[in-house]
Amino acid sequence: MVEEYPKEELQKIYKDLPDDLREALFSQKMASAISDVCTSNGIENSEVVSKLVGYTLLGLLPPDEFEKALADELKLNQDVAKNIAKELTDVVFYPLKESLEVLYGVKIEKRTAEAKHPKKAEKDAYLEPIE
Repeated sequence: MVEEYPKEELQKIYKDLPDDLREALFSQKMASAISDVCTSNGIENSEVVSKLVGYTLLGLLPPDEFEKALADELKLNQDVAKNIAKELTDVVFYPLKESLEVLYGVKIEKRTAEAKHPKKAEKDAYLEPIE
């Protein structure tokens, strides 16, 4: 279980964050991204996911523990938690990677296979060469 933090402590931590992390915590774009990922993975309790993302952005939940926290808090099987963590890493954490890397002292990388190895264009069997 992820530890709960008093509101006063969270506010104190928030004040010391880099600007990009502070802006991200309350941005509509971030909220929409979390909602989209939850919807696409059949998660109805997006508040818990938002809290875990917030804790990661505040420096309270290391990115490498995010997947396990998702599985534990939402009682998800490992594959679903892994998929959600992968998507949120790409759309939420990766764009803030520089600040998160400083905050945690770890490297943040995109986790989608497509991002690392883009597909090569395949030859279309239905097209004939033009002569």
